[in-house]
Amino acid sequence: IPGGSNEGIISIEFNETGLSITDENTFTISLVPTADLSVGESTSFKVAQVCPGGEVKIKVAITLDDYPEEVYWRLISDNGNGSIVMSNSTTPAYGAYAGLSGVQEHVACLPSGTYLFQIFDSWGDGAGPVSITGDGAVLYTNDGAYGTGAQSSLTF
Repeated sequence: IPGGSNEGIISIEFNETGLSITDENTFTISLVPTADLSVGESTSFKVAQVCPGGEVKIKVAITLDDYPEEVYWRLISDNGNGSIVMSNSTTPAYGAYAGLSGVQEHVACLPSGTYLFQIFDSWGDGAGPVSITGDGAVLYTNDGAYGTGAQSSLTF
């Protein structure tokens, strides 16, 4: 900290090759007080790998209700005219969330473009809230009251 100032700059560079796009790690800075030095609270940061150039980090978060096996969702490229690029199941079928609870998050790096998000509930009563973000910006939200299903075109 320069003399006559109460501010300083610390530069930190991460060279971790083990970071993934799906997991956020917490990095915490804590200063140690001494007899002559009073310090503030610790500060924490979330750290995760970014997507390669030209791609967007898409996160689909779904809060499951008491019947998670009823939910199936997919994200289709080219505004629904292409292939399935993200889904909660390897095949278009219900049951992938059977036995799970809470918030389920799925993350992928996708090229910018227009996509079609579809979510279905086999019982027809919807489930919990759904949100989709692209590089942290909200692209879609639903409070879970989507009945047998809902769909939305997303551009990112």
